[in-house]
Amino acid sequence: MAIISDAHIIDGLKKEGEYFFDILFNSYFSRLKAFVFEYVSDEEVAKNLVQDTFVTLWMRRKELDEAININAWLYSTAKFHCLNYLRNVKVSNAFREQSKISKLQAELNYYSLSELDTSDLTFKEIERIVEDTLEQLPEQCRKVFMLSRFENKKNREIAEELNISVKTVESHMSKALKTMRVALKDYLPLFIHFI
Repeated sequence: MAIISDAHIIDGLKKEGEYFFDILFNSYFSRLKAFVFEYVSDEEVAKNLVQDTFVTLWMRRKELDEAININAWLYSTAKFHCLNYLRNVKVSNAFREQSKISKLQAELNYYSLSELDTSDLTFKEIERIVEDTLEQLPEQCRKVFMLSRFENKKNREIAEELNISVKTVESHMSKALKTMRVALKDYLPLFIHFI
């Protein structure tokens, strides 16, 4: 399985623009929206904040350092937009009236999100733990997990490719996710959306 490096994506984003932007958008939009939704409790607001994240990416694509971790950059930018929204909900009556969350909930979510570490170092640590955990999984379980999470294949497709039943695929995925949750217990707010 060939995984495109962050440096290659950033370089492509700078030179070819739209093609690599589409790759990132399609790969991350749903995950980022789920991450933001945890704090804003409103599908439409979450969608708009993630769109703002991708607008920021597009506007700043020429300035990006090829050494950045794209996961960390996208989650940090989404976190920034989310914190701005929550700050406005806490302060502004107009925002509060439009929001589906109370002032107290906005304050709690703001605090929780502001304490969440979305740094490059954190994402490198998550990636290291995922790699180490994958190595510990039985071979068939590892294959199922990688086909599902890294190649975005559906259970039926995985079953056909590996010549096993869909129930067996589901069993392997359940085992892999449980193992990952235990290994990444200290990073659960990010892990839930990372994989």
